[in-house]
Amino acid sequence: MSEDTQGQQGWATAKTLAEALPFIQIYDRETVVIKYGGHAMGEESVAKLFAADVVLLKMLGVHPVVVHGGARRSRPGSGRRG
Repeated sequence: MSEDTQGQQGWATAKTLAEALPFIQIYDRETVVIKYGGHAMGEESVAKLFAADVVLLKMLGVHPVVVHGGARRSRPGSGRRG
């Protein structure tokens, strides 16, 4: 990746964060539950991006709690008990 491309990506990221900051600040010092499952669990590149986003939320003062939300990774029969 060229320096020019990296610079453009950096500015795009900064712009996105600047636009999102007022909404993120609403959840300052709040606990936020994030469901992680489905297709995101099957893609390593998506999992890395997800993890980076969770770390970013923590750095911004939000307390993320990640819960498993994908049925296809659950133990067989775990939802069938009464």
